[in-house]
Amino acid sequence: KITGLADPTGSQDAATKNYVDSVAQGLSAKPSAVLATTSPLPTVVYSNGSSGVGAKLTGVATGVLTIDGSSVALNDYVLIKDQVSTFQNGLYKCTVAGAIGVAFVLTRAIEMDVSTEFVGSFVFVDIV
Repeated sequence: KITGLADPTGSQDAATKNYVDSVAQGLSAKPSAVLATTSPLPTVVYSNGSSGVGAKLTGVATGVLTIDGSSVALNDYVLIKDQVSTFQNGLYKCTVAGAIGVAFVLTRAIEMDVSTEFVGSFVFVDIV
């Protein structure tokens, strides 16, 4: 244990716990997404829910949703960030996996479904 250090001033200085805590204050980690869009989704119907709470993106066509060549599975978190209607962008959870004869449904994640939950938030995308 090293004590009595000053806060860092140079790019190679060690950081004290107090300094790290002050920099991280106000950041809000959200659940990691397994995929993130690189272009708009195929045609979807957007339902806003109640002011964004419970908002859904439902595929018009049936089948498995693929994003950047990977299939979206039930309960996957997905970061939607390239919609033309930007209010549709956000963190979603797959609540109905698409299949033959079944359209996919993405529901806005409860951890990030109201505007007050966006300030200082960040999402990691853990591509496996």
